[in-house]
Amino acid sequence: MSYPYVFFQTVSDAAKEDIVEFIPQLARVLPPGYATSIVHSFDRGILVYWKKDKNNDGGFSNINPGLLKNSGGYIFCCGYAGKGVLEPSAQESNIFSLLDLKNGSLIIKSSPGGIGSYVYIPSNCSQVFSWSTQPPSVGLFVGKNRDGYSVIGNRPLLVYCASALTLGIRHNRNYFHKYLCAGFAVDGDTPFLNTIACPPNKSVVQENGKYKFVAYPLSQLEPIPQDMPLAEKSKLLAEELLSACYPIRESLNSYIFLSGGKDSRSICAALSGLGCKKLSAFTYDRLDGGESAVASKVAECIEVEYEIRKTRVISDAFRALAYSLQTTDGLGMAFSHQYNFKNDLAHCQNSPVFHGNGHLLRGGSARSMNGQKSFLNEQFWNIFISSFTSNECNIETIKALGRWRGSRSGDFRDGRDILFYAHQDFRVGQFAVPATLDLTSKAFMIYPLIDEKVARFAERLSVFDRVSERVLFGAIRLLNDNLSRIPLYGEIWRFDRSPKKTDFPDSSHNFQDGYALRQPSEKTKQYFFDPEKQNRSFKYDFDYDSSYNSRIQISEIILSSSFVDVLPDVVNQEILKEISYRAEGKINSDFFANGDFKHQFMIDSFIVRLAIACSMYDMYWH
Repeated sequence: MSYPYVFFQTVSDAAKEDIVEFIPQLARVLPPGYATSIVHSFDRGILVYWKKDKNNDGGFSNINPGLLKNSGGYIFCCGYAGKGVLEPSAQESNIFSLLDLKNGSLIIKSSPGGIGSYVYIPSNCSQVFSWSTQPPSVGLFVGKNRDGYSVIGNRPLLVYCASALTLGIRHNRNYFHKYLCAGFAVDGDTPFLNTIACPPNKSVVQENGKYKFVAYPLSQLEPIPQDMPLAEKSKLLAEELLSACYPIRESLNSYIFLSGGKDSRSICAALSGLGCKKLSAFTYDRLDGGESAVASKVAECIEVEYEIRKTRVISDAFRALAYSLQTTDGLGMAFSHQYNFKNDLAHCQNSPVFHGNGHLLRGGSARSMNGQKSFLNEQFWNIFISSFTSNECNIETIKALGRWRGSRSGDFRDGRDILFYAHQDFRVGQFAVPATLDLTSKAFMIYPLIDEKVARFAERLSVFDRVSERVLFGAIRLLNDNLSRIPLYGEIWRFDRSPKKTDFPDSSHNFQDGYALRQPSEKTKQYFFDPEKQNRSFKYDFDYDSSYNSRIQISEIILSSSFVDVLPDVVNQEILKEISYRAEGKINSDFFANGDFKHQFMIDSFIVRLAIACSMYDMYWH
């Protein structure tokens, strides 16, 4: 759950009448369920946000009541923060106590924690300050399509329509190439004209109806020395995880996405420390799946109810594409293979839902201690650049990444930090925004591992402490030692390797005791996308025929799109041939069949990404 919102910062009252008249129409581009709009007018601005009924918001309004006021001005957060931070009664510790204005600049003294984007409106409203917690997984968008005012908000289509004062869309076709290259736009571009995401590690100042990006108002913390005793570091992290999971104490019932892996295991350890009597767990898997076999042991260990659920799938490609664009506000699903997944959280009964999205405490995109420049460079580009797109298609993304490296490199304490910050700013930042928009519109989602305080703790750790996973594992042992002894599904803790060999040779940090109990399953998670096993993992709708027909539909959508003439310039010839081959009703071309599962999965995913990119512009989806 989050509050969709827009804030209009105006030069004068001239535009206010038209803005107020248009505001009711904005509800037409919101996800279902938002029943109430709340409008606050200021001297030079208007804030609008939407709520669900109190009985339908999972207790979210108890933690975040909406707009807050004190003698210095107003502040609004669309998400949730640390305990008490957004409570009006917490006079000495709420959000206002964390803010300071000096010489026209905003300073945040310490992170409020949680996940959300903020608007701070000082009493005179001459300047308005907006920012998103980091990583920027919630999203903060800025639009300026009319003279006299600018608009900020947390949903791109909503911001565009508010800034243009129309539900009619004028598209930005540059987004097509950027999405095709990386699954999102690294430079913050959107499919909508003059509407852009705030860059990672930046904030927004609105003044005189215009906007500018400025430095993030929260300074970096001191690094945690690698030679600090492991027990101390693990204890500090355990405390941060407990704090990030506090909403479980505020609710009657809670749920958790539970896998057989490390991230949801970490959250379960913290939740068990807070008391799990109100918690239920579920896994999207088949009944005989290895993932659910491990997850059920975790649930049993912390004594919570557990359920295996099937992923709902929209079978018709056209309908699935429209649905995925609606739920992501037109940005397109970053993980394109999930374009036809329907994330139904009705079974969570309007309760808080914990999610393990993260990896920052485990190194982000750095999975080894290899620090060679050539290796790091290759890994960095592999995060972003598709192997199926052309240089012409990739050029703007490459330039944007060059600018990011130039500005972000000052924060690198180690060359390997490039893979950590790339993960923080993009992989669980802007890349994650579409999925966050979808899930937070359906439930009160809680993401402890990208809680800003937890993310800042990960940032303070050394590369060795993150990549070896030893501090995280140490925290799990402190919180619930029994959980640390349950094997992972399809993977191992990186420090383990084997009792006699490890990439992390400091023996006092390798936790070799209990290694025999932690022997993992040899299976991998790839079975979930194996067509031969989908029927046991997926719940198809009435349109279901076969993945064969879906491939034909996807290919026909691409070849009939308005972009068909530019495709030879943006994707490689093998992909074009594969699309034509499929459109003719054929399957298993040599290009497709002569590769392993990963190769085939990447081809399928990219062709779907191309169909999504075409549909953004050719389909009336909102």
